[in-house]
Amino acid sequence: MTIRNRIIIAVFIQAAVICIICIFVYWSFTTVLSKLRAIEIIDDVNISLLEIRKSEKNYFLYHDVNALQELFGMGDAVEQVIQSSKADIVLSVGQNTYDNLLSKLNQYLNLSRSVIPGRAPPPGY
Repeated sequence: MTIRNRIIIAVFIQAAVICIICIFVYWSFTTVLSKLRAIEIIDDVNISLLEIRKSEKNYFLYHDVNALQELFGMGDAVEQVIQSSKADIVLSVGQNTYDNLLSKLNQYLNLSRSVIPGRAPPPGY
């Protein structure tokens, strides 16, 4: 085997190793990117839920009926964000956790709506 053939074989081996490394880096990058998007969504939802709880506190402490309207508006906005980001959330935490999150949010909003003055609470509460 000549030196020229050895160099050609070495270059092909190095190119193959570089291609394998590039594929691994691309896969790793896409995984990190999807997790970062999920963390951003979760953080936005968490901040929105804290704002909802603040409106709830304002209603119970100061009897501010406008706070309930804010609560419902923010609750509907959070629900839309969760539904529009379903693919990213399901990819990160799974379908069961997504369904649980959405059902708990709906239960909370329904229970909050039952607090409106003049409305009877839903059965079982």
